[in-house]
Amino acid sequence: MRAAMSMIVALCVTGCDGGGGGGESLACEDGEPCGGDIVGAWEVVETCLEDDEIPIDDEECPEMTLRVEDVTLEGTFEFDDDGTYHVGGETSATIVISRPEECLNGASCDELEDAANDDAEAEDRPELSCVDADDGCDCSTAIEEELDEDGHWETEDSTLTNVPDDEDDNDNDYCVRGDDLWIRPVPEDQDAPEFSLVLRRQ
Repeated sequence: MRAAMSMIVALCVTGCDGGGGGGESLACEDGEPCGGDIVGAWEVVETCLEDDEIPIDDEECPEMTLRVEDVTLEGTFEFDDDGTYHVGGETSATIVISRPEECLNGASCDELEDAANDDAEAEDRPELSCVDADDGCDCSTAIEEELDEDGHWETEDSTLTNVPDDEDDNDNDYCVRGDDLWIRPVPEDQDAPEFSLVLRRQ
């Protein structure tokens, strides 16, 4: 999974005016890049992820798709005025892989589940649970991850760039409005669903 900050979508407020000032609380759907002063401690209050299905690069079954559901992120973001940051908390989500009937080669969803889980323990990955869907099988698994990330940050206009220790930099759209912060990571893949966060100043 990508680093904690790179998972986070720019948080922003309706009618952002460059940060600061009063106004209504932000929501994910209100987000527009506007910049602002992010120094301080922030608590995550909302996470949003588009429920788009993502094509999987599989030569044997190009129609297979993946979607991410029930994304939650609980924790705090601390941006210090010396250009360092810390993210702490936990995140969870459900990954669903949809395999159409034409890719099952006559196998049932139970047989697909058994085959998928044969090497799960050896490959150190979570097991899948497969059920009948309208046109094939949906195989899902729940993932959880503790967040404990340190790094450096800088802003330019409405772009927040974070560099986790010993990792590459990540660009995020962001906006501060009053005591709310909106963050939206800039996706590396144009087919990736859009993810965003709203945080509140502590």
